[in-house]
Amino acid sequence: MKTIFIAAFLFPLFFYTQDYKTVLDASKFIGKSFNDFESNLALTSQNVDSKFGLEKRVYKKNSIIYSAEEVKNNEVIDRINIVKMKDPKSHQLWYDLVESINADHNFKFIKAIIAKNNVNVSKKELSYSEMISFLRSAGNTDVLSYLIDYKLGDTYYTFAVIDNSLFITLGISE
Repeated sequence: MKTIFIAAFLFPLFFYTQDYKTVLDASKFIGKSFNDFESNLALTSQNVDSKFGLEKRVYKKNSIIYSAEEVKNNEVIDRINIVKMKDPKSHQLWYDLVESINADHNFKFIKAIIAKNNVNVSKKELSYSEMISFLRSAGNTDVLSYLIDYKLGDTYYTFAVIDNSLFITLGISE
């Protein structure tokens, strides 16, 4: 079984609408050309690189960095990485998104993990409720990294805050 990881660290529309359905649409660019990706999101590549014949393009728009990569030698995008740079609102954006997804019974909760930055201590195997309760009582969440995984169909969704930056990773299992 092959797993393709598509890291989607939020499209700009998400930050304006705070609508988790926008995240669900992120995977529409997988299997598409770099040109489709660029024209649909009005992006211009800042850097184009190739490693062992696999292309990777990096984009920046506002405070969001995008990376689109070819993982298989198929000349289409196999992975999309998008990161919302450090922002004190990342914690609330993460919560709003995860709360919506957790309320959608089509998603299956997989796991939750919390770690303290620069310390080899973590809380693993938390439920959604335990994670939210811990984060609410933690006080300064700026020193924490946390992620939560869900599955919808064959797609895995990981939502994380690391160093006040918001990340989403989508993974498709084949």
